Amino acid sequence: MKRRLFHLTIKATGEHKYYGSLAAIFLDNKDLGVSKFTLDRYDFSEPFENEKCTIRKDFVLSTGDIRDAAK
Repeated sequence: MKRRLFHLTIKATGEHKYYGSLAAIFLDNKDLGVSKFTLDRYDFSEPFENEKCTIRKDFVLSTGDIRDAAK
């Protein structure tokens, strides 16, 4: 089972943070210029971007995932 990963980039500082859920992003960051409600409905086929941040969604690959793909 692949684990999802959210990559947050704060534009003002260039800081990169990684989270396992959108809820965690909003617990750790106060003003991202977007609501969790909006991001819950965003499909992440492209990164979400506004004037304050960029949020990407991807999946963590394990050794097993890579071995299974090679078969």
